[in-house]
Amino acid sequence: MSYQPSSVLVTGGCGFIGSNFINSIFQKWPTARFVNIDKLTYEIRETNLAAKVRQSNRYKFIKGTIRDIDLLLNLLKDYQIDTIIHFAAMTHVDKSYADRIGTIEENVMSMTTLLEAATFRYNGIKRFIHIST
Repeated sequence: MSYQPSSVLVTGGCGFIGSNFINSIFQKWPTARFVNIDKLTYEIRETNLAAKVRQSNRYKFIKGTIRDIDLLLNLLKDYQIDTIIHFAAMTHVDKSYADRIGTIEENVMSMTTLLEAATFRYNGIKRFIHIST
């Protein structure tokens, strides 16, 4: 793996796919700092991440929403993020059927806010990877 980021923002990093990604890539990018932002909904827990990741000084957890552009901009600037890996989404099928409009609004506006922050208001992003279900 030739790409070596210095500071990675992972959205939804406590969910099933996001936490497995962080657990897997953490040692492959040994100098990278990981900032994980997650709302911790639907029984999602930070303990989905390995203890060695959670206890590392290269890992920071932020409980929050990516719809908060001020929070995003602060994270991007404060941690000098150069890579974003976007997993965050409302994916619970039963909830999406019960609130179709709310689910679409949450997912689309979250992505829009993240793109706004990463492309128009901050200049340090080298890679933006969007994972979608």
